[in-house]
Amino acid sequence: MSNRLTGPLIVVAAIFLANSLYLAHLTNPNPINTQSGLAVSSSQLVQGQDTIDPNDGTTTQALGHAAATQILHGHMPWWNYNEQVGAPLAGDMQSAALFPLTLILELSNGLLYFHIILEVIAGVATYYLLRKLGLRKVTSTVFGIAFGLNGAFAWFGSPNFNPIAFLPLLILGIEIAYDKAVNQQKRGWLLLALALALSLYAGFPEEAYLDGILAGLWLLARLIQLRHSVWRKLMLKVLAGGFVGLLLAAPILIAFIGYLHNAFIGDHAGLSNTALPYLSLPMLVFPYIYGPIYGIARYDPTGHLPIIWGNVGGYITLCLLFFGGMSVFGKHRRVLKVSLLIWIAILAARVYGFPGISYILNLIPGMSKVAIYRYVEPALEFAAIMLAAFGFERVTQAKRSINRQIYIVCALLVMICVILAVIASKQEHLLVAAPHHRLYMIVSLVWSLGSVALIAASILRHYKYRRLVCSAIIVADVMLMFIFPQLSAPSRTQVDTAPVSFLQTHLESYRMFSLGPIQPNYGSYYGIASIDTNNLPLSKNWTNYMTKYLDPAANPAAFSGVDPPSPGSLSPKDVFLKNLSSYEYVGVKYLVTFPSTLTPSEIQTVGLKSVFTSAAATIYQLPSPQPYFAVTGGACNIVSSDGKARVTLECSRSGQLLRRELYSPGWSVKSGSLPLSVKKNGSLFQAVEVPSGSHTLDFNYLPPHIYIGLFLFIFGWLLVGLAYLKTPMPSSWNSFVDLF
Repeated sequence: MSNRLTGPLIVVAAIFLANSLYLAHLTNPNPINTQSGLAVSSSQLVQGQDTIDPNDGTTTQALGHAAATQILHGHMPWWNYNEQVGAPLAGDMQSAALFPLTLILELSNGLLYFHIILEVIAGVATYYLLRKLGLRKVTSTVFGIAFGLNGAFAWFGSPNFNPIAFLPLLILGIEIAYDKAVNQQKRGWLLLALALALSLYAGFPEEAYLDGILAGLWLLARLIQLRHSVWRKLMLKVLAGGFVGLLLAAPILIAFIGYLHNAFIGDHAGLSNTALPYLSLPMLVFPYIYGPIYGIARYDPTGHLPIIWGNVGGYITLCLLFFGGMSVFGKHRRVLKVSLLIWIAILAARVYGFPGISYILNLIPGMSKVAIYRYVEPALEFAAIMLAAFGFERVTQAKRSINRQIYIVCALLVMICVILAVIASKQEHLLVAAPHHRLYMIVSLVWSLGSVALIAASILRHYKYRRLVCSAIIVADVMLMFIFPQLSAPSRTQVDTAPVSFLQTHLESYRMFSLGPIQPNYGSYYGIASIDTNNLPLSKNWTNYMTKYLDPAANPAAFSGVDPPSPGSLSPKDVFLKNLSSYEYVGVKYLVTFPSTLTPSEIQTVGLKSVFTSAAATIYQLPSPQPYFAVTGGACNIVSSDGKARVTLECSRSGQLLRRELYSPGWSVKSGSLPLSVKKNGSLFQAVEVPSGSHTLDFNYLPPHIYIGLFLFIFGWLLVGLAYLKTPMPSSWNSFVDLF
């Protein structure tokens, strides 16, 4: 084995080992088992959940699979016919529709491989970043593993997972540019451009934005260390990389901005002061001090614990804090370390609601629209891991006594642990009915403090294998914290897809609405048009109609048919029965419920007809669903339709065609070579004025100005080609890395 590949291969092996429960099928992370609403039986090794965010299924898997299916069938994934009453697909960003790895989601368990690949990218990129910074292979390997198995990866599977992998690549791009500038060399901006573009294609702009802020801080720290002439060269390289990266990402940015212009973004419009409750602070250092993810949350009479689990974003283990603390004493890389410490202090204060911090941070454009308290954690963890790597390098290479410094750091950590234990005990006392509630707290404290004690003892005693001991403890620590949630994934599950098969056969161009089975966006996964919704952003046309005519009490971003009603409002079932005609107007033909959800009198009163029953669902047909295509004026007859994008009409004189698809800028229609105009019909759908004669209308959607985006994309690659066309082929691995 080539010596230069030993470290990266160890990182990859550790990440695969950390996912071995999934890879060996001892537990199954496929969100279909937990999020689709089609599971009829399930068992698990440990009570709880394997992720803190159900959007691993409803967005990453369901919408990503829909995009992959379109691409593999030769279509660009611009539009989704199966979500709401139609919606932009690539433009919603969270589907990561144009992200290359999204094609893996076409596989039945593709989300697992998708996540493992991203973890590998994060770990290996961190390894090469640390090597670029001059750290040894052992240090780079250990902390490459630490970031490849970071707390955000362990707890999330939702779209914000995706851009995390490209944060170390972004910083590595800055380091390559810095090195090239210092050595008076050309280029050095390509990796920066690619990392930026991939961060944006990965599908979660909030995470990419926060990563970009950290990259900017890193750049500032590097600029401080340079004389003015070199400063200019570095800035030119970074600006070139940023410019080309934005050019390469132009198609997804234009699709997103075009959609966002007329979109509902929910709570993201008012996040400027949102913070985590102080009871969540112990989880930053002791991830499972309150038990497995949501495992004992239902035993909390105050309801605080479910809220905490629903808003946290990751963790930093005590071992990493120890080595991060040891990095403070060294003089080497002082500017960089101070910058990272400032970043951690300010952002941690913001996450936990320190007064005045929100006001300062909100001066940064766009920051007030970002859920910092939830999504900044990966960037915090990255900064902490960088400091820990610097500290590890210093401690394991120390040639003179650092005992006093170790005692100081250990004393501070013990004090922190005591404070956090006192805070946690306030929550723990409320969980007296929960099984093993005290055990989780004791094990968390003993494991963390014991690990640090072993590390400190091996260093203080000058044990000759202290580097190996420290490395083993860190790797074991991050791996165990990463693996523990996997025990809560289902070990055995039975999924009933018979309702899906029925709808795929009978739905035609109509839509369905579910009160439980086939949860939101899984219609997109299975190719079934469903008005159930769990996504952001959303078209304002749709949210306005939904809250006015379908369910005024529903959350527009989570119109799922299962959310509990607010006090004094009707249940989703009751509001459906009351507003049945409005559901029929948007083309709903079938209602999908859990068996025995409706009573015989309710079925008879509104005229529903039971057409299918299985273990997972009962399906009812509505009495008068409105057709997808309808003539609303003039003298036209619909001869035939081919799916939802083509219809043939015969008109003795001009008439108007109603198409029950969301009106959105970007739609066009042609009759042969004759372009016609798509107009808005009412508040929601499309209308076309059709002249007399025989016409076959072909509908097509392209995001507004997307041709500009495609031109900029091609132009970006041309710039890359021109800049690197005459670059000699690399003769070694280091020269290959430096090529960027």
